[in-house]
Amino acid sequence: MDEFGERILTFFETSGVRFAMVVLIAVLGYKAISKFMLLIKYRLIVSKLDNSLVNFVLTGVKVIVYTGFILYLANLLDISTSGLMGAISAVTLAIGLSIQNVLSSVANGIMLVTTRPFKVNDFVDIGGITGTVQEVTMMHTIINTADNQHVFIPNSTVYSSRIMNYSANDIRRLVLEFGVDYSCDFDQVMGIIRSAIEAHPAVLKNPAYTLHYAADKDSSVTFTAKVWVRNEDYWNTKWDFEENVFRTLAAEGVEIPFPQITVSYRQDGTGARPLPAAKEDKK
Repeated sequence: MDEFGERILTFFETSGVRFAMVVLIAVLGYKAISKFMLLIKYRLIVSKLDNSLVNFVLTGVKVIVYTGFILYLANLLDISTSGLMGAISAVTLAIGLSIQNVLSSVANGIMLVTTRPFKVNDFVDIGGITGTVQEVTMMHTIINTADNQHVFIPNSTVYSSRIMNYSANDIRRLVLEFGVDYSCDFDQVMGIIRSAIEAHPAVLKNPAYTLHYAADKDSSVTFTAKVWVRNEDYWNTKWDFEENVFRTLAAEGVEIPFPQITVSYRQDGTGARPLPAAKEDKK
C-alpha cells in the first residue's frame, strides 16, 4: 500500500468515526434548523407582525443559528475556535468601521421591528416626508408619496426622526375653518355649518363635534368645526364638507372676505417728505 493509502487508512482508524459522526450531525442539524426556521416563519406569520418584516426577522435569526451551528461542528472536529473567533472579530471590526452607516441602519431596522411605530399600508409622516408605507427592509423604509413617488429612507434616519402615524387609530379629528365678513349674521352662519355637520353621513356622533367662532382675523370672523371621522373617510369628508359649506354660504348671500389693505393719506400734506433731487451727471 502506498503512502497516500496508508494516510487515509490511518485517518479512518483514528478520526474516521468522529468525522462520520460530525457529518451525520451536520446533515441532521441542517434538517432540524430548516424545520425550526419554518416553525419560526409560521409563528411570525400568524402573529401580528407585519408580513414585510417577517423576512427581516428570519434573516437575523438564520444568521445567528447557522453561525452557532458551524462553530459547534468545528469544536467537534477539534478545530480551535478561539483563532476563528478572533479572525471573525477582527473582520467584523474592520467591516463595522467601514460601513458604520449601514450597520446603524440595520440596527435601527431591528428597533423598528421591535417598537413597531408603523406597518405596511399605514399613512405616515417621517421627518416631513408624507406617504404610505410600502415596505420595511433591513436597510430602508420605502414610502410611496401622494404623487406616486418611491422614497427610500435609511432606517437610521427613520428611527431618529419624528414619526406621525395617521393610521394608528381607527378615527381622526377633522378640523375645518371658515372665514366670513364681520357684518354677517353669526347665528345664520353657525346654523349653516351645524346643518352640514349633522347631515354628513361620515361624521361620527360619538365623539361629539364642536363648533365655535373667534374674531381673531383682520377682516374676517373664523368659524371652526371639529368633527370625528373614520380614517378612510378623512380626506373625502374634508373636501365634501368644505365645498358644501362654501356653496351654501354663497347661496345664502354670506360674504366671504378676502385680504385687503387700507391706505390713508393727509389732505393738508403735513408729514410729507419731498423726494431727493436728482444729481446731475458730470462728465
